[in-house]
Amino acid sequence: MVRGTSVGLSTALGTWALVGTLGSASTGTAIATLSGAAATNATLAWLGGGALAAGGGGMVVGALVLGGVVLLPAMAIMGIFSHIGASKRIAEIEKAR
Repeated sequence: MVRGTSVGLSTALGTWALVGTLGSASTGTAIATLSGAAATNATLAWLGGGALAAGGGGMVVGALVLGGVVLLPAMAIMGIFSHIGASKRIAEIEKAR
């Protein structure tokens, strides 16, 4: 569980940093030049497909996307390690038979 969580959080942090470095706000301003709440709001809006006024999903959709960026890799890694663990247990049970 720790591995999956760390992978999910790392992916989210990387996504946040990449958008903050390369993205631009709906006003055309580079997000890298913004700070504080303006940078946070612009990053979330960018992840959401743009500002609501510009026809995008806005910050709410951006927050959902960011949550998915955390959740999907975490679930994938946890599933992989769960499968590996189950396979080992099955092999042990078959060997004990």
